[in-house]
Parts: sequence; structure tokens; C-alpha cells
Amino acid sequence: MPQGDGPVDAAFKAIEAATGINVMLRKFEVHGVSEGEDAQGEAVVVRGYNQRSYRGSSVSTNIVESSTKAFLEVINRIELSQAGTRSREERIGAAQVAQAAV
Repeated sequence: MPQGDGPVDAAFKAIEAATGINVMLRKFEVHGVSEGEDAQGEAVVVRGYNQRSYRGSSVSTNIVESSTKAFLEVINRIELSQAGTRSREERIGAAQVAQAAV
């Protein structure tokens, strides 16, 4: 899947750099879930990591925000799946860095 050069791709790259978790984008979708001036969009992100797919989603009036939160959900799922292989300090440190990046 080709990489972008906009604000969503920049946010994804920053999160990957901050957490040290590099994943492959398998699917990225944005859907409108409401109408009007304060319309909300749902971002769905599916990323591959260690031969598994992880899905995250988020809703916001800001597409960059919802995309970033969806990607952070993916990172959190990856962290949870590796809970037995990394020390608690490593997991907490990566999660704190990821949240600070937003």
C-alpha cells in the first residue's frame, strides 16, 4: 500500500518513531457517521505486525485526531498482545511516549 505525505501519514510516522513499533498499513478508511456543521468521521485503521492484523477505530470531528486515536488503539493492542514478552517498564514507557505524541 503506498505511503502518503499528508498530516495523517505524518502522525502515523511520528507514533511509530516514538514507540519503536513499525507496522504495515493494511487498510485505512474514513466514514462519515453524522451530518451537519459538526459532522463526525470514523477512522478505521488495520495494521499488520508480526504476521497478525490489528484493528483500531475512533470517531471525531477532526479526521487527523480520529485517525491518530485509531492508530494508538492498534499500538495498544500490539502492546497488550506482547505483555508476556516485554517487561512492564518497557510497555509503560512505550505507551506513555505514544500518548505524549498526540
